[in-house]
Amino acid sequence: MKRIIGLALVLLLGVAVALGLRYDRGYVLIGYGHWTVETTLTVFLLALILLFALLYALARLWHALRVSPRLMARHRERAKEKRAEKALEQGLVAEVEGDFRRAERALAARADDSPTPVVFYLAAAWAAQEQGATDRRDDYLRRALARAPKAAVAIRLVQARLQMAGGELEAALATLDELRRKAPKNPQVLRLLAELYQRLPDWNALVHLIPELRRRKVFPEDRLVDLEARAYGELVRECTERGDLDRLHAVWAGMPRPLRYREDLLARYTSALIEGGEGMAVAALLGDALERRWSARLVYLYGLIDGHGVQERLRRAEGWRKAHEHDPVLLLTLGRLCLALELWGKARAYLEAACERGRLPEAHCLLARLLERAGEEAVAHRHWREGLELAVEEERRRWLRGEVTAQPGLPIPRPDQLPSVAGSKES
Repeated sequence: MKRIIGLALVLLLGVAVALGLRYDRGYVLIGYGHWTVETTLTVFLLALILLFALLYALARLWHALRVSPRLMARHRERAKEKRAEKALEQGLVAEVEGDFRRAERALAARADDSPTPVVFYLAAAWAAQEQGATDRRDDYLRRALARAPKAAVAIRLVQARLQMAGGELEAALATLDELRRKAPKNPQVLRLLAELYQRLPDWNALVHLIPELRRRKVFPEDRLVDLEARAYGELVRECTERGDLDRLHAVWAGMPRPLRYREDLLARYTSALIEGGEGMAVAALLGDALERRWSARLVYLYGLIDGHGVQERLRRAEGWRKAHEHDPVLLLTLGRLCLALELWGKARAYLEAACERGRLPEAHCLLARLLERAGEEAVAHRHWREGLELAVEEERRRWLRGEVTAQPGLPIPRPDQLPSVAGSKES
């Protein structure tokens, strides 16, 4: 728009001058030494315009000669950037398609032609990782770090992820430890550390990391609680497998109070103490937990505790019958406690009720032993058989659910699969 207005003004000026010269062409005399030039104003103006145009053209030519190297360099840079953009597109498409060799070749060849070579080197590192070429992967990461030192945290995070993906867990731990010293508040560093500690596994380190995860809000609270429960649960399991009750007590003492009321953690802890002969130390703990929240698993463990205080435990357990009268596991526990106190009549009543209300092989076995003691062999044999059938059925279900990993023995046939012995003869 400005050019149009300027051109219109020039044309108007030219028309005005032409109209003025039409009535009076004027006279111009120029003298210099012995030289004089006489001409009309019209010719003088035309010569002046031509001279200005010539000088302007020479100035433009001089400017073009001065800037042409920069223009050529800029043109070459733009051409290189376009080739780099095309190579990046081809490389990323090849990676998505799974052609990692072609992707690496395209990305590595044009990385230095791009104003953002870090993207090329990181993508090339991924392609090398997928080919199992860890040396080339690390070389690309070093190049990326050299070209963009300010992006060191991001590059190291990619390196840690690639190391974890390749199963180089110890190397990933070293990378993440270095990153944590440089960027202790970075949530991605903390997130990867949490994942790595689970894969190592290093549950003690994870337990110590959880307060920082909570402070930085790296995970939602419900996921963080589950992660914390898993870490403490694995520590309890490790102590149990080693039989280290002192360490087990230390782990339990350091556990956050809300976690101590979780059924799975409490069951693992109390089971370990019962197996270690310290069951009396958890009798009150189990009793308080059951009054807070009912659990068949915990009430079962409550009946396994050996030692003194059986009378008190029986009294407390009988108090739970008001709210859980038909719970077969509670009836089993009551029968077991009565057996410990040699209350044979009450024990028989509780165990018979447990057998009627639940499919508990153990209830049948305890009742069979009690009946054998009382001389009722026929009834005892019936309960032995029912308990065995229930146990075999449960074992079959465990196999079907994949909960048994040992090699099975010979299959146990069901009673209806046994051959008839009627009319058989000795050979």
